[in-house]
Amino acid sequence: MTNSRSSHRRSPQLDAALVVLAIAAALAGYTYVPADPDHAGVGMLLIAAGLFSAIASLANIPWFFRARRARLMTMLLGRTGARMLYVLIGGGLVGAGVQLLLAT
Repeated sequence: MTNSRSSHRRSPQLDAALVVLAIAAALAGYTYVPADPDHAGVGMLLIAAGLFSAIASLANIPWFFRARRARLMTMLLGRTGARMLYVLIGGGLVGAGVQLLLAT
């Protein structure tokens, strides 16, 4: 029986690029979302969802990419492209959530 992660090897260069993408997306989300003190709860939810997406992508968690919607993106973009997409989405959500949370 083979390990399900063996077919998706991790690359230090890709991991570093994904971290940079997450940081860039977080900064973009922080910059482009208007601050609104009435939406602190939404900010916390965005941070949680963004961290989930970014961490699952960075760790290359197999069950995350086997989920129905992630599987579609994996088929369209390939595993590496899907990881980049979900790290960008996660970083953007974290940045937007921080902006909403700090507006209070």
